Amino acid sequence: MEGIPTELLYAICSLLNIDDILSFRLVNKLYADIGAAYMLPEVTFYMHHQELDRLREISLHPVFSKHVRSLTYFAQTFDSPTISWRQFVRDHKRDLRWNSKLKKLNLSPSQLLAEYHKYVDAVAKQDAIVSENYDIAVLNEVLPRFPRLEAMTMSAGNLFYEGRYRTRRKSPLHEFSCGIACLNTMHPEGKRPLEALLLTNANAKCALTTLRAGSLHWRFFKRSDQELMRMFKPLANLTCIELNISVDPADNRIHEGNSLAKCQRILSKGAVRKILKSMPQLRCLCVEVLNLECDEQEKGAWLRDIVEPGFRWPHLTELVLGGFVAHRSNLMDVLMLHKDTLRRLCLRDVTLESTSWRRLLPDIRKNLYLEDACICGDLYGRPEGDEDDGWAEIFHENIEYWDLSVPEVGNHDSESRPTLFFLPMLRMSVQ
Repeated sequence: MEGIPTELLYAICSLLNIDDILSFRLVNKLYADIGAAYMLPEVTFYMHHQELDRLREISLHPVFSKHVRSLTYFAQTFDSPTISWRQFVRDHKRDLRWNSKLKKLNLSPSQLLAEYHKYVDAVAKQDAIVSENYDIAVLNEVLPRFPRLEAMTMSAGNLFYEGRYRTRRKSPLHEFSCGIACLNTMHPEGKRPLEALLLTNANAKCALTTLRAGSLHWRFFKRSDQELMRMFKPLANLTCIELNISVDPADNRIHEGNSLAKCQRILSKGAVRKILKSMPQLRCLCVEVLNLECDEQEKGAWLRDIVEPGFRWPHLTELVLGGFVAHRSNLMDVLMLHKDTLRRLCLRDVTLESTSWRRLLPDIRKNLYLEDACICGDLYGRPEGDEDDGWAEIFHENIEYWDLSVPEVGNHDSESRPTLFFLPMLRMSVQ
């Protein structure tokens, strides 16, 4: 085995799973160093002292730290303040009805009380992290030690979790025997962890090429242009960005009033389009405004709030847009500006203002050179011209509507997105 070229060993190791890499590293020191390059390319952490200490230890490792390429901050936390002991017991009794694992544990009253004290202590430590900005301090310390870091992710609302087809790394937040159901995300959803990543990156100036954030409450963008530019200016060379903006409150105890109208008002000020305009190197652009509690025509943003009219990304090959309202001609203008480079397109949960999908789809098919086209979600439009004849009886109030929902409800993994090549209901408008 000594005669095998080092380049070949790297190639072999890149094809192994984690268990095999562990065995590979046991051969000798050379193999251990090569295997270390593939041990932790993606590092994940939660708002928890044990997690943050682990992140620091990885950054101090002489080999692991040099090969970290992706960093993910999971926004899941304990609800704060803590629930009462009485509520804790009541929730435990409720969970016993459907959780067979809890029934097998058969916790005694003293054991359940110990679990409650452990839970109260965990919430207190979490609150201390927030009040002392301990996570930000750790990130400021570790980011300069990751010379190859190229991707950052803020994951909330079950978006961007650690792969669909592998076991999720166990988190200290899930260590309780009683199956605590007090896990949520701080309101506004995703706001604080994304701020922590962006502000510390502004100090470290990592050479990032990818940023993913979701689900991110619209209140994140309720700030001055100067503050937003401070966070996003270091990301001018991004080639891929994915923003999943949430309209609905993450915490049911928070009363937003008309959250949809407030989201529309904030985004109409142009925060998102200014951020995206500052990234001329984008090859992949994904922006969705998620309104899970409402499938009506009204959306959380207009297309002009997401994409600056007349602006073109010269290298854009993939475009995913969802949860917006646009006139057919305005949407087509955006697509035509990118027709020379655009090869993958997904439009999801889109409302066409006073215009028809039966007119838009033939334009897309005729003028674009797409390798992959996905039209999905709840699609609304209005018949145009002679198309009104006979359609009013089918579409109430002359409204076009197609329900092309994602088959796997609640799964937002990019790999699970359907490729709906103009489903039969829409195919009649492109033939």
